[in-house]
Amino acid sequence: MRIVLDTNVLMSGLFWRGTPARILDGWRDRHFDLLISPEVYSEYERVSKELGATRPEIDPRPFLRLVLSAAFMVDAEELEQAVCSDPDDDKFIACGLAGGAEFLVTGDKALLAVHDYRGLRIVTPAGFLKEWGR
Repeated sequence: MRIVLDTNVLMSGLFWRGTPARILDGWRDRHFDLLISPEVYSEYERVSKELGATRPEIDPRPFLRLVLSAAFMVDAEELEQAVCSDPDDDKFIACGLAGGAEFLVTGDKALLAVHDYRGLRIVTPAGFLKEWGR
């Protein structure tokens, strides 16, 4: 199974515990593949630096190196037309489509409102865990 994680899920799992952390654990245990694009990874880096500045006890750099080395990098072309009400979020949909992902996992309301796009199911972290069976 291939998935895309919105930045809010990845950062929540990295900086806090709970459902997003369980998803990251599943990825690290190779239960599914994580897809990223250069645009998605760039946002991961930017947000991790911002959060890291407020939580100096957590160094996100080793985890980001793991993401860069172990996730599947895809070349996601920009969507022909906006799909999400927040066009900045379309990069996650484009990444999922380019890599043949089954799920885009997010807590973002604008993405969740799309729900399903060309076979890419857009679900909450809890919804993903329910689907994944963990």
